[in-house]
Amino acid sequence: MKKIFFSIIATLCAFAAVSCQKGDGDAEYGNAVVYIAQAMTNGAIDNVCAVPAGADVYTYNFKVEENVVKVFLSVYRSGKLNAEDVTVNIEANAAESAAQAKAMGAEVMPEAMYSLPLKATVPGAENGTTVYLELQKSALQAASGKVYVLCVDITNPTKYELSKDASQVVYKLDVDAMKAYL
Repeated sequence: MKKIFFSIIATLCAFAAVSCQKGDGDAEYGNAVVYIAQAMTNGAIDNVCAVPAGADVYTYNFKVEENVVKVFLSVYRSGKLNAEDVTVNIEANAAESAAQAKAMGAEVMPEAMYSLPLKATVPGAENGTTVYLELQKSALQAASGKVYVLCVDITNPTKYELSKDASQVVYKLDVDAMKAYL
């Protein structure tokens, strides 16, 4: 009886020791690809990110601060690995904005209405970072009935590669839908 008892205890201790080791959930995996999260808001079908995305607090993709509306522009790195910092350039794409505006029956967002940061850096210890497409609240209030389009690209990563499908987001801003938040 003692032998069976000690055998069971030894087996349980062995299982406990094995379970304390680094598991598959902590292992490195995936490819490190840099992408814009908002490019995938509708399943990455067409990279369109409607602003506002909805009327619910869980669908807000912007925030209003004093005289500025800040639309989220989140840059992420995929995979789980011992990562390093990665910096990307952020640029408005005028040609693609014009093509998308024409296809959507909208207008290209005037340059005087917005500002974009020049770069975004995802720290090595993080999976992503958020910067903002900033819109002047007064310009939005004066643009009743307008639907604007702005294409934003990330380019020139300092490390890793860009996603082929999600390195550009097409912001489609419905001014009248925004009025309730201004």
